[in-house]
Amino acid sequence: MIDHDAKRHIATLPGFPGVAGAVADDGDILTTNRGAATITWLDAATYEVKGVFPSGRQPNGAAIVKHLGLGIAACIGDADQGPVLQTINLKVWPSLLSQSTSLRVMPSASAQHRPRLLCRLSNQGFSGELA
Repeated sequence: MIDHDAKRHIATLPGFPGVAGAVADDGDILTTNRGAATITWLDAATYEVKGVFPSGRQPNGAAIVKHLGLGIAACIGDADQGPVLQTINLKVWPSLLSQSTSLRVMPSASAQHRPRLLCRLSNQGFSGELA
């Protein structure tokens, strides 16, 4: 754990092999753990683990959409499994709901723009484009 404002290391928590991404928002923390292919949900005040979920291959970035009660982790994938977007229901604790959605990588209309990830998470009531 790092105190961003003080620019100092606070603590190293055991049990998070190969953390690739971490995000905190309004009392929740999500980490993506490449070493175990998991996503961990923690309480930001106590560091209590609320859930550990299997992820796609090479979990990378994480996001929290607090008003929807949604945790999201992007998994890069590999030659055997393409990229997936993992969603976690943060409204339920202990959370029993974790789902994966395969992503298609589509080239943008203009060569000036980088490719965009298009996804649809109909089970979460979200449909959109992630740049």
